[in-house]
Amino acid sequence: MRTAKALALGLLLGTLFPAAAPAATDAVHQLGPRDLIEIRVYQQPDLSQDIRIDDDGTVTLPLVGRVPALGLTVEAFARVLSERYKEYLLNPEITVFVKEYHKREIEVSVLGEVGRPGFYRFPEKSTLLDVIAQVGGLKPESGERVIVLRPKQAGGGEADAFIVNAQELFTPTGVKTQNLELLEGDTVQVPRADQYFIFGEVVRPGAYKLEKGSQLTVLKAIILAGGFTEKAAKKGVRITREEGAEKKTLKADLDVQVRSQDIIIVPESFF
Repeated sequence: MRTAKALALGLLLGTLFPAAAPAATDAVHQLGPRDLIEIRVYQQPDLSQDIRIDDDGTVTLPLVGRVPALGLTVEAFARVLSERYKEYLLNPEITVFVKEYHKREIEVSVLGEVGRPGFYRFPEKSTLLDVIAQVGGLKPESGERVIVLRPKQAGGGEADAFIVNAQELFTPTGVKTQNLELLEGDTVQVPRADQYFIFGEVVRPGAYKLEKGSQLTVLKAIILAGGFTEKAAKKGVRITREEGAEKKTLKADLDVQVRSQDIIIVPESFF
């Protein structure tokens, strides 16, 4: 089966992949140095302008001065600007567009059952198939899932976990539907079968073996991971779990039984 996977990957990269790779959008692009952006302030033409983000990740704007943009999406940056301009305008309506992306690299961790696990820098807009190919492909003992853990993005939102079917990824349909575009800070985890994962505010986050027939609870899993950190939101633990063809995220009581491929996330407490 693994030989067939490797052959399928070669064929896809040589033919389908260039045309099928999903394009980046302003909604997911994180602003960075040298990006050229357009700022529109409704009914304020003197404040609307095209501006290139400085090397330190900031822009200097009329009235509000220097504003950090590094790592924000256009929507998040527009919200920041709206807050800044409230001091000078009544209910400011601001939109931001990217007119020119500055080519740069992203840092991605690739862990688990791949040829060469480690920390890598890839060209921006690299996809999951790009990365798997560059690190030597999947090992024969790799499981049926590839997990992409995405940290909380600057400007809002929460950490997220994407579960990709490894077998489907190497098909023409999978290239179109599951070949994620990776972002700065993503972790690609290729597990063996019968594992679970625990991320966030525990002492030793990562992948853990789930013994067959074991009655492992969420509490026991957290203990095996070294316990909660001081920042942990102990009542906010959640599990990302596949049920049939659907991925569900549910609040996890500490006595819930852990299943193979569960992703346990312990968030940070803000109090």
